[in-house]
Amino acid sequence: MKETEDTLVSRLALAQAEMPHAEMKSDNPYFKSKYAGLPEVIDATKPYLNKHGIAVTQTTKFYPRSHEEDGREYPPIIVLRTQLLYKDQEITSEVPLMYKPNDIQSLISAKTYTKRTELQAVCVIGGGPDIDDDGNAASGKEVQKKDSPKARVKKPVVPAKAEGELL
Repeated sequence: MKETEDTLVSRLALAQAEMPHAEMKSDNPYFKSKYAGLPEVIDATKPYLNKHGIAVTQTTKFYPRSHEEDGREYPPIIVLRTQLLYKDQEITSEVPLMYKPNDIQSLISAKTYTKRTELQAVCVIGGGPDIDDDGNAASGKEVQKKDSPKARVKKPVVPAKAEGELL
């Protein structure tokens, strides 16, 4: 890519070079840790995107579900759509919101969480709660809370071997 190219990707690269990681000011009582809340993620991204002429939008989109197969009524699939826009170019990411049907607080919570994590992802900045659990939560395996007794692993005591002795 030439330095003189005036594209969304070249401008995003310039903005990313200036972006700090989001400040981790919010408390996560479950993991007894700090993470970057939505305001901190916006503060760490939007000014740098805007400085380089990039607009960011986050809107919801509704996808109705067919009732033809079994006749039951299903709630629509609601996705959060994050877009970076520059001139006639765009980068778009859509992520389905995981919420309890007919529970507006659940929907708002899912939307806020997804807005934060998608903005971090599309701008490639850190700020937690990126606890690396080696994919355990995604695969359905139990994830241990920080400082839980199960999470502490004692190192095995290895007896010293005598000269010439094989273990």
